[in-house]
Amino acid sequence: MLLRVARYFRESYSGLSKPLWLLALVLLVNRCGSMALPFLALYLTKQLGYSETSTGALLSVYGVGAIGGTYFGGRLVGRYGPIRVIIGSFLLSIPAYVLVPFCHSPMTIAGALLAWSLLAEAVRPAAMTATTLLSPTSLHPKAMALNRLAVNLGMSIGPVVGGWLAGIDYRFLFWVNAAAAFVSGCLTWRFFAGNFGSVSCVSDTSGGDKETSSTGTEKPWQDRTYVQFLVLNLVTGIVFFQLLSTFPMYLRERYGLQEFQIGSLMTLNTLVIVAFEMLLTHFTRRFRAANVLAVGVGLIGMGFALMPWGNSVAWACFTVLVWTLGEMLWGPYSATFAASRSHNRNRGEYMGLYTMSFSVSHVVAPILGTSLYAVSPSLPWHMIGIVTLCLVPGYTMLGRQCRAERKREMSLEQ
Repeated sequence: MLLRVARYFRESYSGLSKPLWLLALVLLVNRCGSMALPFLALYLTKQLGYSETSTGALLSVYGVGAIGGTYFGGRLVGRYGPIRVIIGSFLLSIPAYVLVPFCHSPMTIAGALLAWSLLAEAVRPAAMTATTLLSPTSLHPKAMALNRLAVNLGMSIGPVVGGWLAGIDYRFLFWVNAAAAFVSGCLTWRFFAGNFGSVSCVSDTSGGDKETSSTGTEKPWQDRTYVQFLVLNLVTGIVFFQLLSTFPMYLRERYGLQEFQIGSLMTLNTLVIVAFEMLLTHFTRRFRAANVLAVGVGLIGMGFALMPWGNSVAWACFTVLVWTLGEMLWGPYSATFAASRSHNRNRGEYMGLYTMSFSVSHVVAPILGTSLYAVSPSLPWHMIGIVTLCLVPGYTMLGRQCRAERKREMSLEQ
């Protein structure tokens, strides 16, 4: 039995190229130092004394910059290649990290957050594009899962250390973030020194999810199925990114948890992802992507909707495990769906819009979440339950549309 489990774990990691592992190492190092954003809401409310509504508005500024960063990052990938964009994003964001602790007025904080997100978030479409180019299409879910594994392994370290540093001085969070960005940029330069312009494409059409594959549309905005997917992904992101705004506030106020405990809960999320996401992705590869997305989003919504039903540490851990399971299904398969609609020549634009949908969620989520929170701390979680009841059938219908689209394409080929 143990040998069978060990073999299954080994198969879950097989087939991935060395450059893909090196890219994952870069993301791991960067995320180990990414501890400022998870505690930004608490920094603004507890350290600087801003209200929940003002905090939500300032957090949304980060999202505005992230929209520009991911969009232009995707465009720049097509012109300069993903590796140059990754290095530039890491190194150019360093001054913004250093600047934030010296800002105290709303305008200066907003300006620093805007610069931070505009520069730092450009790495997302670049890293995703590089990930898809370094792996055959049939391994895109596994490659995306490795990408997320590296990010989440780093985030399992960052929040714990960040919670400890926040108890000493919140400024340390931003300075460690800057140091991690510098090291990550240097490592990317070292590992991919001969591939600044582009990375070698492993495959474009070997296997993959033919049900969701692109019909040949050059511009992502002209791909109606993809636009519908982006809308669903955006709403899902609004639900999920309560994690960075109302979630820590609710745990602090209603559960009575301290910063270190909140950071430990976030670490529980990332440790589960690190331990099981690759295995889960390997197991679910036989199922239709849209159906996997529907189940994942349903679990995310359920986990958050259960928050008001208890107030113990054990209950908080249970809810985290529920939405973490959903995240492990939603994360790699949403990125795979986005990549499957594109070709190598326009993948940067597709992944730019995909990551931009998350950035828009960053803008809307804190404003909407904190506004509902101001009415009642339990209201955001009740609303999430209602929204989830609409999202799940939305993803199911998207899958049906992809199948119908594929049938039409096959009939034309015949």
